Amino acid sequence: MATTNAKIVSRAMQRIAPLELADKSWDNVGLLVESPQRNGSGQHVVIVNDLTEKVFDRIISDNPFVSVVVSYHPPIFKPLKSITTDNPIQRTLLKCISNGISVYSPHTACDAVRGGVNDWMFTAITGHKTSNAIIPTTSTIDSHHDAGMGRYGTFASPQDPYRNPMRIKEVINHIKSVFNLDTLQFADGGKKHINSVAVCAGSGSSILSKAPSVDLYVTGEMGHHDVLAAVANGTSVILLNHSNSERVYLQTSLRDALTEAIQIEREEAKLEPVKWKVTTCVEDKDPLVSV
Repeated sequence: MATTNAKIVSRAMQRIAPLELADKSWDNVGLLVESPQRNGSGQHVVIVNDLTEKVFDRIISDNPFVSVVVSYHPPIFKPLKSITTDNPIQRTLLKCISNGISVYSPHTACDAVRGGVNDWMFTAITGHKTSNAIIPTTSTIDSHHDAGMGRYGTFASPQDPYRNPMRIKEVINHIKSVFNLDTLQFADGGKKHINSVAVCAGSGSSILSKAPSVDLYVTGEMGHHDVLAAVANGTSVILLNHSNSERVYLQTSLRDALTEAIQIEREEAKLEPVKWKVTTCVEDKDPLVSV
């Protein structure tokens, strides 16, 4: 049986974010859609946060040779009792299949793995490459014994690009720049200088509530009462909106890692050298904006 592009991308993603690290008690990860059709040469992968119908239509418009979409959030989350064109999510999946496009979702595997979205987020904010997992993941993979959900630690030392500690206004402006945001939400815990930070990409309430005491939480979204509890304990909170906390990682770190991993997979499978293109979609944006 020929090695399909979907299988190559799946194995490449397994190198980057092993599915064994995902929280499968509720998450749905891996190769979710494998199209039986082949889309021409198909040497094109598109990475998105959310595979909505609008995003899919833009993908097809911009990338006629796409064969695999890596959707960070799984488009199949709850069990499907049917698959029809009446439902926009199901309709999008049918469009994928009919256009020869397979869909892979890494989600919480990318959250937990070292070098994944939470590590990227922590380093981008603090300038510090060393952090601790808030909730360590029990892994049977020796190389991933220190994986886990969320990260916490301190800003880099004074001789590094980021000062330790930083004034809260400096932190806010820096985070806006890192995540390409004009605005964010801030709840003041009372500290004028920030030394320690806990981060969680996406929805952080359940993870950050288990973090040690820090000066600042940074996440995509939190419940109202969770924000109140943090502030009452002297911890400031920065909310970016859910997918805004993840998107820059997908557009930079994951894109580059997947490009390299696909090349390695093709070489190990002794396939002819073909230049793969890994891109993102400009239509993929957080649904919430400030107006």
